[in-house]
Amino acid sequence: MVKIPKYFIFLKEIAKKIPGKTAKQCRERYRHFLSPTVNRIPWSIEEDALLVQYHQLYGSDWAKIAEFFPGRTNNDVKNRYNAHLKKKELDIFLAVMNTK
Repeated sequence: MVKIPKYFIFLKEIAKKIPGKTAKQCRERYRHFLSPTVNRIPWSIEEDALLVQYHQLYGSDWAKIAEFFPGRTNNDVKNRYNAHLKKKELDIFLAVMNTK
């Protein structure tokens, strides 16, 4: 039998008070933005370098990659890579290819 976390029952009650929101949406909002365990400090250069390495190793398995970044959610990791590193990685690759 699946054990339902206590906070999920609480989130169902919150969702009832917010028109148009489901318990799942409230849970996701909590997990990705409101939880005190979420790391909100800016990404470091070292984290960026590790993220590129882990992406090369695991591909787009963001949940697996997020395990290496305590306090960063899989959504944070995916967004960081796609918004900030993907283009930089491509630019570096193209620069290397143009020098050959």
